[in-house]
Amino acid sequence: MIESFFQFHDELASVDNLALSLTLPKIIQYLVKINYCDKINQASTSDQNVLSRATEYIAKHYNGRINVEDIAVHVNMGYEKFRKIFTMHYGISPGNYIIRHRIKHAQSILTSGEHSIKEIALQLGYVDSFTFSKQFKRVTGRTPSEFKELYLK
Repeated sequence: MIESFFQFHDELASVDNLALSLTLPKIIQYLVKINYCDKINQASTSDQNVLSRATEYIAKHYNGRINVEDIAVHVNMGYEKFRKIFTMHYGISPGNYIIRHRIKHAQSILTSGEHSIKEIALQLGYVDSFTFSKQFKRVTGRTPSEFKELYLK
């Protein structure tokens, strides 16, 4: 963790103002990771197992129509209890975690420049590009088009 902090620090030192906005998701992800490590050290083995299974499920199914209830059923836990444990350990709700996971993948796809925003939205399980764009902007502060244009410059 300390080594990755120094690598991250070096990366930030060499970033210009324009590219800094592209680095913001990495900063957030790093802070969430630090928070997660702190919380997971306090978690019981049972909670760790549930969280591990939940995040694996999200990683496998993020591009489909999954919801928090599906994940709670998958980990054999009630919705409210699962949501409470997940939020306590990750600092965000499971629903927001799913959205952030999708947006992270969207950013990766957008940087390739090979797919339209509508194609990406459908690939990630959104019903339309409007919903995708709205969530993308809420998470990143930019629309997918703005992100793509800024990245491809």
